[in-house]
Formats: sequence, structure tokens, C-alpha cells
Amino acid sequence: MNFPLIKKIKLYWLSILLSILLLYSLFIQNFMLSDFTKAKQAVSRWPMLCKPHLLMAQAFFYDGSELAIKELNLAKKSWLKNKKLIKQTENLVYQPEKIKQEISFWQEKINQGVQNPKVYLQLALLSYQIWDDQKAQEFWQKANYLDPNNKIIKEVGEKLNACN
Repeated sequence: MNFPLIKKIKLYWLSILLSILLLYSLFIQNFMLSDFTKAKQAVSRWPMLCKPHLLMAQAFFYDGSELAIKELNLAKKSWLKNKKLIKQTENLVYQPEKIKQEISFWQEKINQGVQNPKVYLQLALLSYQIWDDQKAQEFWQKANYLDPNNKIIKEVGEKLNACN
């Protein structure tokens, strides 16, 4: 019997199997991780750098967590600041607050007696941007009631209904 040949074949297949496992652990598994997990790993590896904290702030934002602002502040205190990325993350994290201020402005107009369908349509769109679908639907219905033949109001209504 020729045992060295069998050993060579076994070593060949074993090396292929190990190569596949190595590729999976290095590349494929990384693509399967969520953004939050990737950000968490980056912060644990490089806690003093700016970018991992910004990635974590963005992950918290998309998760709807209030910790996004805390991570953003940690990024501002860290080393090797990336001003452009900090500004982008600030715009993202503080965007819902700005939208809420704009909603307050338009609601004040309604409280003053303005019954304009464009105001209600604006409120519907703003409410939708901060994931308040119920309010968006209510404001759209008021806009549609005031101007049922408006093509823009109809299009917005179709998109709101398609998303719900």
C-alpha cells in the first residue's frame, strides 16, 4: 500500500478546508455583522480615536437610542479628529430635533388659525421624517380634506399609504 500518497491527499484537502475557514473568519463573517456590532468592535479596539465613536453614534442613531449624542461627544473629545465626519454625524444626530422645532413652528401657524393645505402637507412630511406615521397620516388627511384635487397631496398620500 502507498500510504505517503494518502497522506498527501489528506494534507491537500485539509489545507483547502483550513483556507476556506480562514477566508470565512476574515472576510465573509465581517460582512455579515451588523453596523452596530462593527462599531462596537471598533470602539473596543480603538477607544481613543474619533472615527469609531462616530460610527457608534451613527449606529445608535439608526437604532433610535439617545446614546448617539453621548458617543458624538466622546468623539469630539478623542484623538485624531475628523472635522468633516464629526459635522456629518452632528447633522444626522441632531436632525430629528431640528425637525421637531420646525413642526412646532408650523403647528403654531395652525394654532393662529391658518387653515392652509400646504401647512398641513408640510406637517405630514415633517412628521413622517421623524417616524411619526400616525401624525403624518392625520396631517395628510386634513390637507386632503382642504384641497382634495391637489395632485401633490394625492401623491404624498399614496406614498404614505405605501409605506404603512
